[in-house]
Amino acid sequence: MRKIALVLLCAYVFTVPWDVVVLPGIGTISRFIGLLAIAAGLLTTLTGARFRNPNAIVWFAGAFAAAAVLSLFWTISYDVTVERVWSYAQLFASVWLLQEIARDRKQIRLLLIAWCVGGFVPLASLFMNFAGNRSMGADRFTSEGAVYLNANDMGLTLVLGLPVAWYLLRDPGRWVRVVAAIYLAVAPLAVLLTASRGSFLAGLVALAIIPLTMRGFSLRLYAALSVVLVIGGIASVRFVPESTWSRLLTIQDEVSGGGNMSGRTDIWAAGLSVAIENPLLGVGAGAFGPAVRPILQQTRSAHNTSLSIAVEQGMLGIVLFGGLLVACTLRIFRLPNPERMLWAVLSLTWLVGAMSVGWETRKLTWLLVGLLAAQPVMRRVYGRIPVPLPHRDLTVMLPEGRGSVRARSSVRS
Repeated sequence: MRKIALVLLCAYVFTVPWDVVVLPGIGTISRFIGLLAIAAGLLTTLTGARFRNPNAIVWFAGAFAAAAVLSLFWTISYDVTVERVWSYAQLFASVWLLQEIARDRKQIRLLLIAWCVGGFVPLASLFMNFAGNRSMGADRFTSEGAVYLNANDMGLTLVLGLPVAWYLLRDPGRWVRVVAAIYLAVAPLAVLLTASRGSFLAGLVALAIIPLTMRGFSLRLYAALSVVLVIGGIASVRFVPESTWSRLLTIQDEVSGGGNMSGRTDIWAAGLSVAIENPLLGVGAGAFGPAVRPILQQTRSAHNTSLSIAVEQGMLGIVLFGGLLVACTLRIFRLPNPERMLWAVLSLTWLVGAMSVGWETRKLTWLLVGLLAAQPVMRRVYGRIPVPLPHRDLTVMLPEGRGSVRARSSVRS
C-alpha cells in the first residue's frame, strides 16, 4: 500500500507545475490526484500503524492552517474564507503526506524527477502559444488550460525548477541527466518570454546554484554546459521580442521607486492601510480582495505573499508563517551537501519571487515545504572514542533515524 501511495504522490508532484487542467465538478487534476494520494497515505499509515513523528515544519504548517480556520469567526467574507480554509486543509495534508511517505533520499529523488518532468508540460504549452503568436498582451506568453496561468506565476514556476534540474545533473540515471539538461537549456528562454520582471530577478538567484556547486563536475559536463549557454544565448537574442527586453530593462527604475510596479504600489498601499486597521487577527483568510475593494473600487490580489498574510490573518498569521520559514531554514542547515545548497537556493529563489506574487496558497509553495520536511537530516549523538587527532573534534554524521556518533580526541599525535 505504501508503494501505491508513493506512486500517487509522484503523480501529484508531476501535476503541480501545470495546475491548469480542470476536471468538471472536482477541480484541477492536481487536486484530484492529491486527494487520492492523501487517502492512500492515510490508509497506509493506519494499516501499518507506523506514524512518522511530525517535525517543526509540519507543526507550524498545521498551526498556520488552523489559524485560517479560526478566522471564520471574524472574517468579512465568510464564503471566501470557507474556500480558503478548504485549500489550506488540503495543502497542509500534502505537507504531512510528503513527510510521512517520502522517508529516504531515493524516494525524494523520485519526487524531484517528477517535478522536473512535470515542468515540461507548461513549457510545451508556452512554446506552442509563442509559435502561434497567442500572447496575453504586450508580447507576454504563458501556458493555458481550462484555468489561465498568469505569466508571473508561470515564470516563477519555471524558475524554481532550475535548481532542481541542476541538482539532477548529478543523478546516476542517464535519462534523468538528459531530461535535466534539456530543462536547463529551454526553461530560461521560456522565463524571458513571460516578460515577468519578478521571475527574472528570482531566476538570477536560482542560477546562482551553478557557480556555487560546479566543483566536482567532469570536463564533459563543463563542455556540455558551455554549449547549452551558447545555444540559450543565441535563442534569447533570436526569439525574445524587443518589447520584452525593454520591459526587463525597467527593473532598476521600478525597484528604485521610479515606477508603480505595474499598479502594485497602489494595491500595496491599500493592503497596508487595511492591515493597520486590523493588526492582530486580520480580515479573514482569503479576504484580501473584498478588504481592498472599497479603496481600489475593485477586487485585486495582493501581489505580495507577506502582505496578503498580514491583511488576511494579521500578526497571528505572520508569526506562524514566519515560524514555518524559520523551521525550514533550520532544517536546511542540518542537511548534508549538495542537498543543503539545493534547498538554500530554492528557498531564496522563492523568497525573491514571493515579493511580487501572492503564493501562500500555491501548491508549489507547499510542495517545497513538504519536500523539505521530508528531507533526512544529520544528527549528532555525543560519545567518547579515542582517536589519534591532536585536540580536535571528529564528527561522524549519519542519516536521521540510524544514529550517529561524535568522537572527541583524547590522544596527542
